[in-house]
Amino acid sequence: MHGWNGQILKVDLSNGNIYKMPLQENEARKYLGGRALGVKILLEQTKAGIDPLGAENTLVWATGPLTGAPFQGNSRLAIMAKSPLTHCWAESHVAGDFPIQLKRCGYDALIITGEAKKPVYLSIQDETVVLREATQIWGQETGTAERMIRHDLQDPNTAVAVIGPAGERGIKYSSIMCGRGHAAGRLGLGAVMGAKKLKAVAVRGTGKISIAQPEKLRTLAKKAREQSMSRAGKDLNEHGTAGGIVLFHEQGRVTAQNFRACEFPSIQNIQGEEITKRILVGKDACYACSVACKRVVRAEGRFSVDPAYGGPEYETIMSLGPLCGVDDLEAIAKANELCNRFGIDTISTGAVIAFAMECYEKGYISDRDTGGLPLLWGSADAVLSMIEMIADRRHIGDLLSKGTRAAAAELGTPQFAMQVKGLELAMHEPRWKKGLSLLYAVAARGATHMDAPADDWLLGEEAMIPEIGLDAEMQARDPHNSNREKVRTIVAAQNLYSLYDSLVICKYAAFPLGFTLDTLVEIFHAVTGWDASIEELITAAKRGIELTRVYLAREGFTRHQDFLPPRMHEGLPSGPSQGDCVSFQELERMKNDYYQFRGWTQENGWPTPETLRSLGLEWSLQFLPSP
Repeated sequence: MHGWNGQILKVDLSNGNIYKMPLQENEARKYLGGRALGVKILLEQTKAGIDPLGAENTLVWATGPLTGAPFQGNSRLAIMAKSPLTHCWAESHVAGDFPIQLKRCGYDALIITGEAKKPVYLSIQDETVVLREATQIWGQETGTAERMIRHDLQDPNTAVAVIGPAGERGIKYSSIMCGRGHAAGRLGLGAVMGAKKLKAVAVRGTGKISIAQPEKLRTLAKKAREQSMSRAGKDLNEHGTAGGIVLFHEQGRVTAQNFRACEFPSIQNIQGEEITKRILVGKDACYACSVACKRVVRAEGRFSVDPAYGGPEYETIMSLGPLCGVDDLEAIAKANELCNRFGIDTISTGAVIAFAMECYEKGYISDRDTGGLPLLWGSADAVLSMIEMIADRRHIGDLLSKGTRAAAAELGTPQFAMQVKGLELAMHEPRWKKGLSLLYAVAARGATHMDAPADDWLLGEEAMIPEIGLDAEMQARDPHNSNREKVRTIVAAQNLYSLYDSLVICKYAAFPLGFTLDTLVEIFHAVTGWDASIEELITAAKRGIELTRVYLAREGFTRHQDFLPPRMHEGLPSGPSQGDCVSFQELERMKNDYYQFRGWTQENGWPTPETLRSLGLEWSLQFLPSP
């Protein structure tokens, strides 16, 4: 095969057994990689109701057929398991050197099962796979652990995916750091590694990735680069993902004070342009990418920031900034550094701190709970202290380490918990974009913004792609619309992003922000030699969506878990978008339409047998509960 290696590595930590399994060509073409391949493996190899932090939970690291091919957007993999935060589907994507190194070792996926008796790390050096003792590395922050592992292996070019103290201590939203600035951040995959006593996975691959038509790919890579840099790539290169923050403020959709406010008067202090002007010292790029959207920052003085840990992205700036009322750019950059050092997700961390600030304001949390720390809106010191308190599981940090849903249940404050299925909302205001409201509600992971392009990204003639279902009139695509055509558009857009998650490629590199869908299909042909149509690729992507929904059904999730926090049904309080929201009744109607377009039951939101059979997924019927 071209693109794929045709081999999966499986490691059982309980007994140290290491297996190499074939990935058959028909299976590779049916599921591609990433999400679709990962959920198939997890359905087949795990049982319903397992403890996410138990030995039975399984971690799947899956690349895709395009991973490592020399074009921008190629440097990603998906890490999947059962989430300790949501007790359901966990999927987090990460870039950097690690995915390519794993692919160059000759593996399309890595499966990790069991639980080690003492701390270990997994070393994969081409064909040599060894479990090595990590007792001395256990307890170290991510950067220190990475350096120690490279020293131990005597190879500075080894790519290391490592957890920090937060993962070791079972923080439910701890991350896996693949390089100090790249995080598989959401849903607590770091805690899954910590429970398995797996400190890190270190990979060094020198093999070649087979490309069917290398000369054609070189031409297409140049075309993709030119298309990307003529669209969003130029802005992303110049100011990173935070370049549009002021525009969001002008539209009245900033996420401030735990989603109670949608305006933030000092927003200019933390925009991407301010990062560029004040603290930027470099730009980091993934392999073969000209966009270089990653920020590398340094700050001196009261909030000194180490550039080794990269710099804050849009989500981090908003969650550790306005969501908590903070407008100090250096403090936000320091908060990002601390999260990366300890290995905790910046989005959920900011969200749980904002939740705690509202609880403190209303009297549900006192100084006695915080060790004397006043949890006041806008206090940078409070945010930084709370990050350390959460990572150490000290005082109220122990409760907050479980996430907003669990903390709210104990405090009796569910109305302050901005979460869906247990996952804290991403930093995009759903009341302004009704398609996003639907996506937050129905996404398998919970309130993720990465399941489909945002409503406003689907405006414009270039977003008219009839062959994949993006053919609704522009008025129907308006962010404020919630009609049936809007739902159909969201379904089509979600299918497209599921394709990206199975290939696996960067969503900043391709449509709607980067190169065109036609170019992507040509790249797929050049890499794999498989003359697949976009319709065939979308069908493979649909399998990923259907199987993750089967996974939810197997775990007992129904349409009742497809909800929004009550605050999201209240109108935006001020600004140009004042009054915007999706009502409860409106969301229920959108869900009905969504389930119908997907071929799911109205009662539970589960795929019907007919839907699964139409995609060649009849084998998964065994995992659906009896109606």
